[in-house]
Amino acid sequence: APWCGHCKKLDPIWSEIARTSKDQGWAARGVVIAKMDATENGCSEEVTGYPKIVMYPAVKADKKFRQKADYSGAREYEPLVDFILGAAKSLDGAELGIDKKKRGRSMVDRELAKKGKAKEGKGTEL
Repeated sequence: APWCGHCKKLDPIWSEIARTSKDQGWAARGVVIAKMDATENGCSEEVTGYPKIVMYPAVKADKKFRQKADYSGAREYEPLVDFILGAAKSLDGAELGIDKKKRGRSMVDRELAKKGKAKEGKGTEL
């Protein structure tokens, strides 16, 4: 929704993801990054909050809604790309050819860091 502050904040991130998709050739593998204004377009999807991020698989229309993947994570570049790479079966094995200094740690590195912090917080109490 154009009036939504969260959508406005996501817009440059979503544009960067679209550029990444184009640069990495995801369209040739059946992955299309798109945005739609649900306040202006008819949609069968129930929208209870903005922005709503959904991955629809490239399957027959009668299966599309049953096999979709809703995203509920952080509205940031890395977690969104991780979601796309994980949810899009046609991108299995795909890696981003981007400058890691610019983007930060890989998904694996971030997950290991989360697990390490969780272990640190589970010290024994006296």
